[in-house]
Amino acid sequence: MSLLTVGIDTSTFETGVGVVLPDGRALERFDIPQPGTRPAHSSATLRMLEQALSDVGAGFDEIGRVAVTVGPGSFTGIRIGLATANGLALAVGVKAQGASSLLTLLRGAAALQQPAVALIDARRGELFVATSTAPQDRFALPLTEQTEWWQGFPAGAICIGDGAIQNADVLTAAGFTVPVPSDSLHRISPIDVCLEASSWPEGVDVAPEYLRRPDAVPTSERGS
Repeated sequence: MSLLTVGIDTSTFETGVGVVLPDGRALERFDIPQPGTRPAHSSATLRMLEQALSDVGAGFDEIGRVAVTVGPGSFTGIRIGLATANGLALAVGVKAQGASSLLTLLRGAAALQQPAVALIDARRGELFVATSTAPQDRFALPLTEQTEWWQGFPAGAICIGDGAIQNADVLTAAGFTVPVPSDSLHRISPIDVCLEASSWPEGVDVAPEYLRRPDAVPTSERGS
């Protein structure tokens, strides 16, 4: 029996799950918190996944692959996503496969006839960044008024992700394209997570891609 693939993303403010069937049909669901509320990663992920499986007439016993974003993004969200994916993978007898949040965003814009820049809000006045012209170089970029922080982005690029939405005025003034906030290009697609994770090395454990140290550091690692 051919088995299906599930995708999980909890790396940003939203929670997303997807199901890809062996025949290519796919379905995804999102939980988008109201302004001023907290993400519902821990409570929404398995609930939405169960509903998505029910919607396609499948059960957890038909899962053959588990894909999850490993970051960068929300430190707490990443940990919740990895724990959920690893637990689910263990239950169905497979190993979870990881996908970069930034590369998954870029995959969503791959069909466009222009370069793309993925920007995810990193808090603390920074953005997590990757470009379609150099996707292997993923980094945290400080935002400062004294510098043109967008220097180095490919000319004429389309900028996507919640970091692009937050900085749309600056980016458009600098000559970049930023889709309207409701455009799906700004959202990490769990279906694309499934596709991006297909290149994850077989048998390799998923690990978080933070790109910087977490905000909360164990006491033993702090300086005196």
